[in-house]
Amino acid sequence: MQAGNQLALENFIEKIKAYSEVMGGTVTIGKSYVLADSGFPSDTFNVLVPISRSVEDKPELEEAIAVLKDKKFLGFFRLLYRFFPIRDLAAVGMMGFTNYLMQSLLLATLFYGFSLFGEVFTWQTFVISLTVFIVQFLYSSVYMSRFRTGPLESVWRSVYKR
Repeated sequence: MQAGNQLALENFIEKIKAYSEVMGGTVTIGKSYVLADSGFPSDTFNVLVPISRSVEDKPELEEAIAVLKDKKFLGFFRLLYRFFPIRDLAAVGMMGFTNYLMQSLLLATLFYGFSLFGEVFTWQTFVISLTVFIVQFLYSSVYMSRFRTGPLESVWRSVYKR
């Protein structure tokens, strides 16, 4: 049974390494843990997994935890949920066609019209995209509180019904 557990652990570590390589991050393998740091400022893509029941090197483990805590946005999505409850996302979904075209036009204008494509860092792209989504979220919530369907959805339905 011990050999099977060791094989599963080695398989897991190899998968974590492959995941981190794809994400452009790093993998640290300690005596009692595996840390996959994707480089993203979120606990969604960073993984700290204990691989031993005993902690053999406590300072080393505390350092690994500090790496994740130093991410300024640790728990960012939990904080975002406090301000934008999931139930309000229905408005964004009901205006999917409108939001898709609006997002495409805004980001194409921003990146190609203002020549920002290839000039901004990954974190800046994330902030820009998140800002566009928040604007869409607010717009969709206000619009759907007054109307049954989105503006382009209404046009689409009127054309389709003919």
